[in-house]
Amino acid sequence: MGHGSCLPPHCPSSPLLTHPQSKPLSDPFDAILSLQGVSWFKRKALAFASITIRVRQFLIPPASPPPTLDLSPSDEVVQIEIEQLISPGGLKNRESRILNWEESENDDDTFGLMSGRSKWVGKGDGEWGSLDEWLREGWLVEGRDGPLAGEKEQEWILSTARNEKNAWSVEGVWGFQEIGGERYHCRKLVTRKGDVVLRTRLVYEWVKEHI
Repeated sequence: MGHGSCLPPHCPSSPLLTHPQSKPLSDPFDAILSLQGVSWFKRKALAFASITIRVRQFLIPPASPPPTLDLSPSDEVVQIEIEQLISPGGLKNRESRILNWEESENDDDTFGLMSGRSKWVGKGDGEWGSLDEWLREGWLVEGRDGPLAGEKEQEWILSTARNEKNAWSVEGVWGFQEIGGERYHCRKLVTRKGDVVLRTRLVYEWVKEHI
């Protein structure tokens, strides 16, 4: 593997990570976009585009922590800001995920109005056992190791989204997996609409930021 093709085993906690999507390692995404109502023109443009995500993580005070997370008003929660860059064209898409399991809305240019929620998740959580078995497979167990890794019993990020107008939903798990002996940031998604269920893994490389 060439320089920057994977995330270092002990990447230090950093406020910014840049991850180009690895199309050779990622599953095809067109079927999911079609299921979600994305136009043929946009799907073809994305098929030939380079997609990069830039991720920032920081702590914020919880406004109203859900009782199921056992947080006090003084506890801080993680907020993740994600900027997706699509080239050529210079298109940008931004979203924010607060890991407090509270539902929020996001009006996206590609996917429309969505609602979703996110949290740290581990094998001991009730939500973990109820997830699609494929979503739970293949993850590295690392504890706190890098900006997207959680506590020892809260290893990965569980994120959900749904679009009421187009009647689809997505459950996703984010974390790190080993592919060909290298460690990559991965996102596994299960997308549902009616009786249709699609499973997709997206794999992201790593580029060191010089800031």
